[in-house]
Amino acid sequence: MDGFSLNIAASSGTRKPTKKKNTFRAKQQAKRAKSKAGKTGKVQQKPQKPTTKVEAVKVEAASESYEEEELKVVPAEPQEPTEDVEPKQEKEETEEQEDVATNEEQEKATDTTTEKAKAFGTRRNPNKEGYTVETFTQSRVKIDNVLSKPLTSSESQKIFAADTFESMEMAEKLVNVLKKDADSGGFGFAQPTNVQVHTIPSVLTGNDILVKSETGSGKTLSYLLPIVQKLQAVSPRIQRQDGCMALVLAPTRELCTQILETACKLIKPFVFLVPGAIIGGEKKKAEKARLRRGITILIATPGRLADHLVNTQSFDYSKLQFLVLDEADRLLDMGFEKQITQILTILDGKKASQKRQNILVSATINSGVQQLAKMSLSNPVLIDADKVTSGAEAPSASEIKPGSQEKFSTPHQLVQHFMLVPAKARLCALTCFLREELRYAPRAGQRDGKCKIVVFLSTCDAVDFHYALFRKCAWPTIKGSSEEPENEGSVASLFGGQGAVFRLHGNIPQQERVSTFKNFCSSSSGVLLCTDVAARGLNLPTVKWIVQYDPPTETRDYVHRVGRTARSGKQGSSLLFLMPSESEYLDYLSKQNLKLNALSLEKTVARVGKYGGFATSSRKKLMHEVVQSDLQFLYEQTLLADKELFELACQSFHSFVRSYATHSSDTRQIFHVRSLHFGHVAKSFALRDPPASSKLRDTGRNAKKGTLHKRKEREDKQQAVVAKRNKKMRDEKRRYAQYVSEFAD
Repeated sequence: MDGFSLNIAASSGTRKPTKKKNTFRAKQQAKRAKSKAGKTGKVQQKPQKPTTKVEAVKVEAASESYEEEELKVVPAEPQEPTEDVEPKQEKEETEEQEDVATNEEQEKATDTTTEKAKAFGTRRNPNKEGYTVETFTQSRVKIDNVLSKPLTSSESQKIFAADTFESMEMAEKLVNVLKKDADSGGFGFAQPTNVQVHTIPSVLTGNDILVKSETGSGKTLSYLLPIVQKLQAVSPRIQRQDGCMALVLAPTRELCTQILETACKLIKPFVFLVPGAIIGGEKKKAEKARLRRGITILIATPGRLADHLVNTQSFDYSKLQFLVLDEADRLLDMGFEKQITQILTILDGKKASQKRQNILVSATINSGVQQLAKMSLSNPVLIDADKVTSGAEAPSASEIKPGSQEKFSTPHQLVQHFMLVPAKARLCALTCFLREELRYAPRAGQRDGKCKIVVFLSTCDAVDFHYALFRKCAWPTIKGSSEEPENEGSVASLFGGQGAVFRLHGNIPQQERVSTFKNFCSSSSGVLLCTDVAARGLNLPTVKWIVQYDPPTETRDYVHRVGRTARSGKQGSSLLFLMPSESEYLDYLSKQNLKLNALSLEKTVARVGKYGGFATSSRKKLMHEVVQSDLQFLYEQTLLADKELFELACQSFHSFVRSYATHSSDTRQIFHVRSLHFGHVAKSFALRDPPASSKLRDTGRNAKKGTLHKRKEREDKQQAVVAKRNKKMRDEKRRYAQYVSEFAD
């Protein structure tokens, strides 16, 4: 068709007129109003509808010889309505009032997702004014009382109860192990915690239990102690040939290893009780041999346990008395729901000599945990750190608020901080903070000379990249500095000779994961770079700082992360890195009963520069700017000299962008991909420019095309695939016919 084109594409929503169109329409209305007004200067209004009139106000230009017309919209003069018009006007006024009320309700009901859409526009019509420098560098929340130094935490005795282990009718040998010093093979506990005081008697009575308590409050001993107490008192004495008597399920291999170590230490006086673990990554043949000989207390991951229940005939669990689901919410998050259902079905189908007691343990409880409780518990007792409630049914939503409505609790002695860091300064800020805590804080008398830090990142690629980068780089020094000479290319050079750097995530081989976990626990100082695989249940001794370099996707993950420190009443601190565009997350955390203190980025970086001997070449440059520029230059030069490290940085960049879009629905409007400045994010991975991505290019290119054009391209691709397949079939038929003819000849 000549002269016009027909577009039948689906509408993508109402398009807002541009600024030019608004100005043009206003001028046209002014001209029409001026022509209607004539010499009187007033426009005749229609009596039915009270409208607005447009006046043309003459403005004399200072440097121009002509006059411009400035448009001003003023309300029309009210006219006396006639008898016929009056009821219509009253009806319109009531309708307008109703519309205003409904609009106000809708504005209150709309969330910040619509605000984001207004700020950044849509994909077809992006708002260029929303993508300014202030969008990525200025905070959306006013921050007061910024601290120049982090607050120091102190130990707390609030988690311990006034009761004693003797008053709980525990065996004398168990009490001796609990009170014995850790160096002598004991636990060093003089009295139980609050959750242990409530849980142990309930388990001893044989009830099904759902335990909810904050991290680091002693939940593992709260179910292991009564299990060992009941098993050691069985008469006649339990033999190894009796098979599995207690089964503990945990989500990660590291947590299984830690529970096994606790159980081994606890049953040391009772040699007839045999503990063991079956986890992924180990040899199944060796595990089958151990199961054949008999394991009294078995700790396992769901996947490997389900495999042995189906395929290992020598696995005897006919006398199973206890089933514990530790970190129940994490079991569901990691996709073990199918395996857990299979395990419960197999165990329920087995004829047991006595009733099995089920125990669910978690620091947070959501709808998934409630569903699991209904499926596995009967007439349960809900145990919180402060109160105990019992009922005929599993806990309902009225008793426990799931998900985002739940008020999370953290240890009282935990001091929580946050730091607003622009995306391009994140890598330098992390380096300076780690160096200050590992090297200079012990010198200043703020630490006992030992400092262990756990840094949480969102992806495995990010862990590998930062691990390789920190091991590759050396701290930059200048001539005449008081900084001691250090070995280049070593971790000690970057962080001041205090400990090493470790890494831990799900893609590391099992043997390396076990050795890394043990080495970090035994070291006096160091940095552990990890994903959320280390966020649940792990008891990492003497950890002073938890650094969340990448914010968690869910609030309960934040609680579990910071729970790796300040355990058993000891002191601990945490730091959350946030970009200025993510500052609204602070308000969200405050609604969840989580209060954080602001920490100054400039003061933290400047202190490291002062200690390290940095000097400003000009008074116009501040100390933190000099340190950031020098460190950024060092990292970028290191990447340019190492091709493998450069490729790893590019891969980490793409992984970070993908993971940024996986936040929960509650915080998705805060952590929006469109609020990221890809150039600044690339700087945080020591890249000068964001790496090219064919998918990103195709997405941007397709956004500019019309629907019909994209549909035609898709049909052309499908036709090309069909044509290629038909050609392949014709070639095969031709070759087959040729082969038959040659064979016939």
